[in-house]
Amino acid sequence: MLFGRIFLVSLLGLLISPAWATQPHFCPEGLYIHLMAHVIFGGALLLMFYWSRRLPGKEARPWFYLRLTFFFFFLWNIDALAVHLLELYLSTNTYYSASFQSTISGPLNWKYLLYYFLRFDHLFCVPAMYFLWKSLQSFVQEEYAEF
Repeated sequence: MLFGRIFLVSLLGLLISPAWATQPHFCPEGLYIHLMAHVIFGGALLLMFYWSRRLPGKEARPWFYLRLTFFFFFLWNIDALAVHLLELYLSTNTYYSASFQSTISGPLNWKYLLYYFLRFDHLFCVPAMYFLWKSLQSFVQEEYAEF
């Protein structure tokens, strides 16, 4: 039974075409809307962080984790916004190849190096998702502890 499942998943894995983890924003309207979404998301995170500090029981462990979630998602949002703005200054053919793989070519200057290091946005996003998980887990444990 287990072997059959593993075989089926392996077979499906061979048949699936690759999905690239890039999202090109065609025409200027797509990029403008996307940048506005980053600004709104950052404002919402700041507002939720502020409200979470004013709630009763704010010193509890779940709220601490939730505030860390807001903080890291805010850092991720600032990082992603900076990458998008840097993309406006870099020419398209210098950092996307024909297969949509991110590469940097040409003479390296501070803009390209900054772009390269800012592309490591998962260093902010993964801790944010971890603390969100810990926050939800702590809320559930706290709720069950009351029974």
